[in-house]
This record gives sequence, C-alpha cells and structure tokens, in this order.
Amino acid sequence: MSGAILIIGSGAIALRHASNSRRLRPDCECWLLSASGRELNLVDYQADGVSRCFSQWQALPLAQIEAAIIAAPASHHIDYALRLASLKIPLLIEKPLALNAADAERLLPSAKQGYIALAYPLRFRQQLAQLKQWLQAPEHGRLLHVHAHVGQHLAAWRPHLPYQQSVSAQRKLGGGVLLELSHELDYLQWLLGPLTAQCALSMPQPLLQADVEQSVTSLLTSADGVPVSLHQNFVQQVVQRESVFTTENAVLRWNLLTQTLICRYADGRTLQANAEHSDMYLRLLEQFYADQAQAQVQPSAPLATVAESMTLLKTLDALRSMMRND
Repeated sequence: MSGAILIIGSGAIALRHASNSRRLRPDCECWLLSASGRELNLVDYQADGVSRCFSQWQALPLAQIEAAIIAAPASHHIDYALRLASLKIPLLIEKPLALNAADAERLLPSAKQGYIALAYPLRFRQQLAQLKQWLQAPEHGRLLHVHAHVGQHLAAWRPHLPYQQSVSAQRKLGGGVLLELSHELDYLQWLLGPLTAQCALSMPQPLLQADVEQSVTSLLTSADGVPVSLHQNFVQQVVQRESVFTTENAVLRWNLLTQTLICRYADGRTLQANAEHSDMYLRLLEQFYADQAQAQVQPSAPLATVAESMTLLKTLDALRSMMRND
C-alpha cells in the first residue's frame, strides 16, 4: 500500500469520493474522518471502499496520508484545510470554499505554498468545454445576454432525511441557495471571467422551514458589460437546470438535465454537441490524482483554484448584501 486518502465527512458526496478514490487509487486505503466528532461504524461504509473510520483528528496516523478531500459542511472547511495544508498534504475541498470571503482569506497564504483545489464538477462536463469553444467562435458575434436557472425542491434532494435537518437548510453550516447552488456561478465565471454583482432579489415569503435564502434572482455583469441573470431556488417541484447564451448571430442553449447543448442560427440551422458519456465526478478526481502523480504545485485546469473560489465568494457576499425581498 502506498498510503492513505483521507476523506473528511460522511455524507453522500464524501462516499462518492471514497468509492471513486478506491477505483482510481487501488494502491491506497480510504479513511473517513467524522467532521462533527460522532462515532462512525466501519460496517456502514465498507461497501464504498472505506477501510478505516475515525471520529477524532488526534487519532489519525497523519504521516500515512498522501492526499485529503474535505467533504464536510462548509463551516468546517477552512479549519481542516489549514491543518492539512500545514502538513503539506495535497488537498481537494468540496464547494463552496467557505461560508464567506473573510473566512476563506485565512487560507490564501497556504494556497500559495501548497496544492489546494476546489471541487466544482460541472467544469468537467464535456459539453461545457464545447460551449466555451462556441462562445469564442467569431461567427457567433458578440455575446449579448446570459441567463442561467437552477431549481429543485429541497425535500427531493435527500428523501431519506427531513430537509429541515440538512446542511442546505442551515445557515450556520453553509446552507442557502447562494452557496449550495454556486455551481452555476462558478461555471459562468469560468466561461465569462469575473462577474460583478449588480442586484439581487429574494423570495418575499419563504415556503420552507429553513433559516436560509430559498429563492434568489441575481443580475451581474461581465467585464465586457454583458448582463448575466441567474436564478437559484430550493422550492420548485419540477427540476430545472439550464442556461441560454444569446449572441448576435446565434442562441446557445444548454440543458444540464437532458444533457443537450444546441446552437441555433437565424436561417434555421442547428448544431448539437455530443452527448455526455463520462462521469464528471470521476474525471475531477482523475485530474486531482494526476496532479499528485506529476507533483504539480498548483491545480491544473479545469480544476478550480482557491483564488478563483475567493472571487466567487466575494461575488456571493456582494449579492447577499444587496439582497432585497420586495
């Protein structure tokens, strides 16, 4: 055995990372650390490739850890990241980086000295790469407007758990649509560059029993002045996830649920991107472990960096401060 992969957290995404890590790094054990300190029963996690469970940081054989993945609530991210970074352990952090930009600032010195990547898996969608190419194609002309929409009822996310008990419904843990559904803002910034917040409207009368923002419509602008509207909600029953990019000469529509990307022209012609055939979560981890094998000092594209995630958090903080519910 080469060493161990430490995964902090025990939820669905942590176990997905454990299973994929065993597949990609069969030479390593996968260890699970409870972020809250509760006792974990190994029998419950062995099917996901976990070989050891820990409830306390102090019990970890730190010298055996080759890499680590933080998949705990966002409120725990920075504290664990600082501990691991001080040991020079390559690190992958699940989105979002932190609760806010001020909290994340504490990690910037460590990110300049060691390997820390952020897990935004939509960057590994093949259709997103195709979309970026189409947006850069001269024949499409200038980009005029962008709209992205993501919505699903929170109770449907984790049917086995009352939604009121989920991380998504608790502000102190990093819940709310701005942070929990930040995938959209990340891929928009990856496509268009940093976005400037202009205004944000929240739903005036909450529909869920949760102390978080449940529906937010934001207006942002790109460095070129392109208006970008983003809608995120936890309350619609019909799942929706799509974006539309309107240019001078074409309309590009990406539906993430049907996995279709279509470019339509005025003369009726259409282009359709190839269907997705690979697992974006697996591709993300492949890149993370490839970086370790090549002794990369910083994450390789399209993995998100701490600096990029800081920019995203500053944008979210600005939207939150502007949020009105009238």
